[in-house]
Amino acid sequence: MAEILPWLGFAEPVASLSHLLGAVGAACLAPRLAASAAGQRSLRRALGVFAACVVFLLAASGLYHFFSPGSLARAVARRLDHVGIWLTTAACAAPLARAYLRRPRLEAWLIGGLWTLALVGAAAKTVWLDAIPPWLGVLLFVAFGSVGTPVAVWLVCVRGLRYTLPFFLCGVCLTLGALLELVEAPVLLPGVIEYHEVVHVLVLAGLFLHWRFLLRVAHEAANAEAAPAAAKLPAQARAEPAPARATAPARATVPGGAHGA
Repeated sequence: MAEILPWLGFAEPVASLSHLLGAVGAACLAPRLAASAAGQRSLRRALGVFAACVVFLLAASGLYHFFSPGSLARAVARRLDHVGIWLTTAACAAPLARAYLRRPRLEAWLIGGLWTLALVGAAAKTVWLDAIPPWLGVLLFVAFGSVGTPVAVWLVCVRGLRYTLPFFLCGVCLTLGALLELVEAPVLLPGVIEYHEVVHVLVLAGLFLHWRFLLRVAHEAANAEAAPAAAKLPAQARAEPAPARATAPARATVPGGAHGA
């Protein structure tokens, strides 16, 4: 890997700017994502946490590639970057559990287990980041992210590939990015766009696809919540008495002799 050429104070400009701009975009779109789950309080919270984790991850990654190699700020941002990966992976799955699981106890156990694994992984990478080989770190991320594979298969069987396609393509993008990180290829423009810059683009694409899929899930959940209430409206309207029609006052009859006056 050739040394990345700095530009305008950015140690690794393409990698840094791509994720910093992604963080700004995610922050701007976060309110819309949370608002899409109208009437679903727990799902809305899960979507808010997902959006916050995405912003945190992309901002930490962008700052890591902004600072110069060997600096203390870069070392801190690197650890925050790895923490963000673990937290975002758990946050990707939590809204799906909120939307599709109909057993509160199972939902609590699943979400609790995901966040426990994420926190343990984040703590381990923070303490032993330099002791863990890069290839092992990538494999750990892939293994943790693969917990969503059974959910993807189930959704394809239940809802079809067309509905699940963004979720499926998200997994493809992130897995491909992990593979490129392992093989350290391709190098598109030495010193400017190396393999890691390509990985950044794949990460942004995967997060965008998952974001779109969660929007679809949230709108569907909100519509399902509103449907029973809307179905009751005609029955209530029929039960209410119709308003009385106003009757015109009777016209007074004038004796015929009065017309001859």
